[in-house]
Amino acid sequence: MCREELERQQAKENYEKMHLAGKTDEARADLARLALIKKQREEAAKKREDERKGTCNTSVLPLGSSVA
Repeated sequence: MCREELERQQAKENYEKMHLAGKTDEARADLARLALIKKQREEAAKKREDERKGTCNTSVLPLGSSVA
């Protein structure tokens, strides 16, 4: 291996270590995106659970019924 290849390999390994540690711009963007997805999934799961329990925030009346 020539010196340039060795330096390139070391730079690549260093970047990978930094990325895994969350210290690169790309890693920070990935983590932010994943946090957003996690939040959306938690909200969707809560909504499904509320609907399953019948405690949904929106009230839907059956056809033909009226509010007194």
